[in-house]
Amino acid sequence: MEELVISILLMVVIIMAASLLIFVGSRKDGMTKKQRVMMIRILLSAGILLALQFISAEMFDTACGYLFPSAGRWLRFACYLINYLIIGYDILRKAIKGIKNRQVFDESFLMAVATIGAMALAIYENGEYLEAIAVMLFYQIGEWFQGLSIYIDLPKASGNPPDLLENSTIFETVLPKKFCQNDSPVFLAGNEQTESIFSAFYDQPEKLTLPYQKIKVLELLLYLTKMEFTPQSKLVEYQFELTETIRKIHDQLLQHMEQRITIEELSKQYLINQTTLKNVFKSVYGTSIAAHIKEHRMRQAAYMLIESNMNIAEIAQAVGYDSQSKFTTAFKAYFKVLPSTPSG
Repeated sequence: MEELVISILLMVVIIMAASLLIFVGSRKDGMTKKQRVMMIRILLSAGILLALQFISAEMFDTACGYLFPSAGRWLRFACYLINYLIIGYDILRKAIKGIKNRQVFDESFLMAVATIGAMALAIYENGEYLEAIAVMLFYQIGEWFQGLSIYIDLPKASGNPPDLLENSTIFETVLPKKFCQNDSPVFLAGNEQTESIFSAFYDQPEKLTLPYQKIKVLELLLYLTKMEFTPQSKLVEYQFELTETIRKIHDQLLQHMEQRITIEELSKQYLINQTTLKNVFKSVYGTSIAAHIKEHRMRQAAYMLIESNMNIAEIAQAVGYDSQSKFTTAFKAYFKVLPSTPSG
C-alpha cells in the first residue's frame, strides 16, 4: 500500500512538472531560465525515482551478481545517488558555501545533513534511499513555488529614506494613501513593467544579487508611486483559457505592428466579446490595447531609427502608420523629440 501511495505521488509530480513546462514554460514570459531548469530537474528526478520503485534490490543482485558479491547493492546505491545529486546538488553547494562563510545553521545546511544522514543510514541498514531523495524532491518543489515578499516599514523608511528618494513623499503620503487605506490588502494585476522589475530578482550572479535587489526595490517603489491607482487596476481573476487567448492576441499584435488590426476583427477572429477582450487585456497587461501597442510601436520605431538603414517614411509604415506626418506627431508626443535617422 505504501509503495502504491508513493508511486501515485510521484506520478502526480511528473504530470504537474510536465504540464508546467508545456503550458507555462513554453511562453516567453512564463518562466525564468532558472525556474525552467529547476522544473526539468524535478521532472527528471521524479521519473527516475518512479522507475526505481519498480526495480527491486533482488533484481539488481541478479543482474550484477556475476561481477562481485555486492555489485548489485552498490549499483543500486549509485542509481539513487545520481538521482539525489540531480535534485539536490545546488542545496549541497549552498550548504558548503554556508560552512565556508560560517553561516552553518541555514535551511540548506540542515536539509543537506538530514538527507545525507538518511542516505548513509540506508547504506548500512535496509537500502531504502527513497525517503532521503523524496524529502529533497518535495523541498525543491516547495522552493520552486515560493514567492517573493518585500516588507517596508513606512514610518522607519520615511525617517531614513534611501538617498535617491530623500526629497520625495513616497513613504509619508503616496504609498499610505494608495495602498494602506481601511487596513485591507490590495491586489494588482501584473504587466510587462512589473514583470521586468521582478524577473531581475532572479538569475543574477551571487555577487550582484543584493545590488540588483536594492535597485529593483527602488524601481518598484517609483512604479507604485507613478501608477494611476483605480478600481480598474485591481486584479480580476479570469479563466486560464481566456488569459491565454489574450496573450495570443498580444503576440499577434506585436508580430504584425505594420497592420492596423481592429478590436472588432480580433473579437471575430478569437470569438470573444469586445468588452471582455478590452477588460481582460487591461487586467493582464495593465493598460489598454491602444496604449500598449502604441508604446511598442514607438519603441520599435526608435530602435529602427538607430539600427536600420530605413528612412523615416519606411519606418512609419513598418510600425503601422500610413502617414509620415502622423507618425512624426505620435513620435514627438511620446519621446518629446522629432524622429531622425543617424544620417539626418
